[in-house]
Amino acid sequence: MIMRFLFPLLIILICPFEAIANDEPPDNIIEHFRWNMLPKYRSDAISRLEGFWKKHHPVNEEYDDSIHGRFVLLCAYRLCGLYADEGRAHDSKKMLDWIRSTDPRLIEEERKDDKTSSKP
Repeated sequence: MIMRFLFPLLIILICPFEAIANDEPPDNIIEHFRWNMLPKYRSDAISRLEGFWKKHHPVNEEYDDSIHGRFVLLCAYRLCGLYADEGRAHDSKKMLDWIRSTDPRLIEEERKDDKTSSKP
């Protein structure tokens, strides 16, 4: 009879701790990026993405591999959009400037534009 009451009580007490433990970001960069997309609220998503940025963006721009570089770039694009949505224009512009200087597709497009505009 006592077990009938103790078992549900233990489950109730243990479950919140499990939820707290699962709120930590995964170590794998791909899983960490997916984890960033889970929050319902923009402010929570921004906090998670800023944590991702701090953890995975190398100061010297030397990435481990192309996946590492690609996910940091995806994070930058997502943060830029979220900052704009939240009215944080300064942060959004700062992120956009970094994207313009880093994204190889944008750099290549600018080179093409420069070549076509310099021809008479």
